[in-house]
Amino acid sequence: MDGTLSIHGDLAVLSGLAEKINAWVADAVATEVEPDAWGGWTIDTMIVLLERLHPWQLLLTSFMARGNGQRSDNEVREKFAIGDSGLRGQTGPISKHILKMKAAGIIPGDASYLVRVDRTTQPAMFVTPADLVPIVQVALSRPAIERALDEARKSQGLDER
Repeated sequence: MDGTLSIHGDLAVLSGLAEKINAWVADAVATEVEPDAWGGWTIDTMIVLLERLHPWQLLLTSFMARGNGQRSDNEVREKFAIGDSGLRGQTGPISKHILKMKAAGIIPGDASYLVRVDRTTQPAMFVTPADLVPIVQVALSRPAIERALDEARKSQGLDER
């Protein structure tokens, strides 16, 4: 029988605990230490952002998180392009919500972006910072956000998985 144990606390302490657990029960326990804050974001502030997003942007955010923060431009276009406008209006609204949260003092002024296009790679990639992905994934797993995602999938006729 397998189980999951979540422990929240100081990352340095948790790393030490993870090492002790692995030494105590080798190969029986898999430990993963994920931060609950990074780049100006916490799980709680990420939930605030996700609750503000249009269903289409929420689905895009979920799609990015399920791809560990990297999706090719073609993958995103295949799922999210809207007629002749393509991807116009997909990431801009997310950035505008982030700017409003910064202006309101909900997140710091230097908080990281959530989704951007990296055109320095071939093919171009949509990226979410790797260190931010675990925070997004945890926020997406909260019951209210999961319900919003289910509703978004239904309303947009899209399965972003």
